Formats: sequence, C-alpha cells, structure tokens
Amino acid sequence: PPNDQVRAWLEPNWDAWVLAPPQWFTPRFVKRVILAAPPAVLPLTVLRELAEKYSKGGQGGGHRQLESAGSEHDELRPATDAGGATDADSIVQGNSSNIQQSHRFENTSREELVRMETERRASKAFARAKQVWIWAAALVFSYVDLVTTVVVGLQYLSLKTARGTHAAHVTFIMLGTSLGIQTLATHCTGQGALASLATMFGAKPLWDTFHQVSGRPAQGSMSADSATGFTRFLMVGLDSLPQAGAQSLLVASLDPNKRSELMFTSIVGSILSISYLIATQELDAESSIHTLTNSGGVVGYLPLDDQRRQAVVMVGIVLFTSGYLAAKYPLVK
Repeated sequence: PPNDQVRAWLEPNWDAWVLAPPQWFTPRFVKRVILAAPPAVLPLTVLRELAEKYSKGGQGGGHRQLESAGSEHDELRPATDAGGATDADSIVQGNSSNIQQSHRFENTSREELVRMETERRASKAFARAKQVWIWAAALVFSYVDLVTTVVVGLQYLSLKTARGTHAAHVTFIMLGTSLGIQTLATHCTGQGALASLATMFGAKPLWDTFHQVSGRPAQGSMSADSATGFTRFLMVGLDSLPQAGAQSLLVASLDPNKRSELMFTSIVGSILSISYLIATQELDAESSIHTLTNSGGVVGYLPLDDQRRQAVVMVGIVLFTSGYLAAKYPLVK
C-alpha cells in the first residue's frame, strides 16, 4: 500500500496495540515494521525511541521493542522469529512503560525525527556494505594466495630441473604443514569435524565467511567473527608470511628465463594478504573502546566518524605495509 495509507494505519493505533497487543502484533511483526518500513511511515513513538537509542548520549537500553529489532549486523543475516510468549510479553511491557516515559526528543518535530532515522539507516547501510566488502576481500586474498601457491608449485615441477623440483618440494611441504597445523588448531578449539575437514582442504575461509553472513553460530567457544579472525591469523602466520619469503628466495635462485609472471603474482598475493590482515586488525582495534582506553602506542588515528576517510586510511595502511614487505624481500634487490 502507499506510504501515506500505512502511516495513517500505524500512527493512531500503535500505542494502543502496545498496551493491548492483538494476536498478530507479534515480536516478528514489530521487528519487520521497525527494520523494513520507511522512516516516514513509522509511528512517532517509534521514531522517538529510535532517536533516543541511537543518538549520542542515549542510554542505548530500556527500549525492548527496539532491542527485539536486532543489532546493526542482523540485516546481513536471515530474519528469525523472536521466540515465544515470554519475549512478546517483555516487549509489550517494555513499550507500555516507554509510552509514559519522557524522551529527550519529546519536542522534536516529526520531520526532524524522520530525517535523523533516514540518515542513520544510510550510515548503517554504508557500514554494512563496508563489512561485506571486508569479508569478500579477505576471502579473495586468502584464495588468491592459496591457489597461486599450488599453481606455482606445479610450475616448479614442470621445469624438470633439480632447482625446480627442490622449489616445488619446499612449496608443497610448507603448504601441507600450514594446512596440517591449521586443521589441528581448528580441531583443538572445538570447531567441529566439518570445520576441521574444510580446513584440511583449504576451505576454512569460505566456511567462516558463510557462518558470518548467514548468522549460523560456529561450534566451540568461538563466535563466527572470532573464528574468522583466528583463521586469518593462522593463514598469514603459517602460510602467507613464510611462503612470501621462501618463494622470493626460490624465484631469485632460478634462471631469469625460467621465471613466470604467476610466480611473481603468488609473491604479491602473499604480501597483499599480510597487509590486508594488518589493516583489518588495525580497524578492529581502533573500533574497540577497550583498546583505545587501555592500550599504549599510537591509537585513535582512524576517523571512525567518516567511513570514506576511514577507507582511504585503510588503503594507505595496505599500500605502506605492502611496499615495506616488498622492499625487504631479496627478489626486489
């Protein structure tokens, strides 16, 4: 239906539904309205609660109706029903008290509240797109690094020389050792047999990204986000970093006419994978209040209030780290 008709239906009835909820006024319905309806059609009560919850200096709590709508990352994941009667009762009780509760935005015009919610959603959409891009880039870097390592190892074998065979053996032994240690670490952290099997065949980044995007919990004590970070650290520490150094030495030892562009691409892929991990870890650290207030060193340099400037700084970190690492490898000298 047109937005004006939806607003005309919601606005005069919402508070009454909260006080005496009809059978269809479920947590799932509330969540769908708050997340999916355009800001212009939301009831004034909801707009005030959204402004109160998300404004600077807001309490961020006490609005159970809004809490039932999920966190900022929930829209990356499939919607699920909010549960049984207990959840619904708590939402209704929370909102019935909020109706009488005074708001800091009691005298703010509806137009201003709509503008605030529209800007908040746009900012959240940009942050969501950035998070998807971070996951996708991590996945791409991981597999470019892995696939080029395997292909380069096969290229070494195809040279049919003693140096080529030695280089292939070193490459595959390092790769096999890395995957073996990663598989053991996955098993020991209780992530399950399927996760361990995926790790064994180099599919752990894909496995972790699937759990992040779908919202499926990882087995064991780790969350999906923690498991992804753990996997990235293992891949960089056990594969990308040693492979970049070893392949630089191996390629440098070959005759110039035996070198291929793919060999150089593999080294560049390892360097980018290392640089990207550093940049994303810096972003996580800069986004943590605990880190900013308790850690020493240089902190607070990432512009968290401007997503685009933040992206520029992260690209700068990747380029600086990549240049530094490339200058240290003997192949460049």
